[in-house]
Amino acid sequence: MRHLLMLLVVFTAVNSVNAQDPILFENDWFLIDLRVAGEDVAIPVNSEMPNVPLNFFVTTHPDDWDVYSSACNDIYLYIDEYTANTMELTFATITLGECDFEENTVFEFKYFQFFDSTVTSGEPLNYFFDIVDSPSGTSGPEEGDLLGLRLEQSSGDFAYYINAKLQVDDFSLARIELFPNPATNFLNINYSGGLDLSARIFTIDGRLIKKIQILQDQLDVSDLTNGVYFLEISNTEGKTVKRFVKQ
Repeated sequence: MRHLLMLLVVFTAVNSVNAQDPILFENDWFLIDLRVAGEDVAIPVNSEMPNVPLNFFVTTHPDDWDVYSSACNDIYLYIDEYTANTMELTFATITLGECDFEENTVFEFKYFQFFDSTVTSGEPLNYFFDIVDSPSGTSGPEEGDLLGLRLEQSSGDFAYYINAKLQVDDFSLARIELFPNPATNFLNINYSGGLDLSARIFTIDGRLIKKIQILQDQLDVSDLTNGVYFLEISNTEGKTVKRFVKQ
């Protein structure tokens, strides 16, 4: 059973467009990239946490939540007021449950830390939109465009979302197999969709330690110290995260 922890959260967000732009509220946003404390953070993709949503709501009742996000647990915030190109968020409720997977626990701590560090720094959180892909080829946002939303601190830490859910179970990357696992010197990759893949290796605590291009069916992991790692693999279809052990 989840318990509620009441937190007082106050921070401002500066937008390069009008803070009340309907794009913010009319889209469901999903996290695809995260940097906290100067380090890239692996975003797990699994049955417990298939995606990390962020939603903004236009509300009429003062008790209604305005902002929602989640990992294993949920976080809610109020949008207090708009002034110029800023919005002030206050008061969050966070559910306190345990994640089923260790990698989700590590990620959730980092993700919520991103918002917490914004609060404690007292500095504004910048956010802006960009067009990731436009089928119509227009320069302005149109229906059907793939949009990005970037929340960025002055330190350079950021959370980047897109307005499309990565359906990991639907694309072929989810069928990648790694073996042997645990691995000693080499990690073999079984994937029928071609091996022009980008990959990043993260430690169990979410630190990025290597970026690689997978051009063959074997990865040299001999230089890694013994332990648990996450291999984030991506191509034009999306991405998936696989766990492996070096011994």
